[in-house]
Amino acid sequence: MPKKIKNTFYKNLTFEKLYLAHKRARNHKTYKSDVIDFEIDLE
Repeated sequence: MPKKIKNTFYKNLTFEKLYLAHKRARNHKTYKSDVIDFEIDLE
């Protein structure tokens, strides 16, 4: 029977990783209104 790994997603989830994912996702979209609105309220 395989071993279950619990709660590893939340242990690896940090603000820095979320911010880097946001930077990758906004590539070539920096002037769209949705991205600007999100970055205003980022912190």
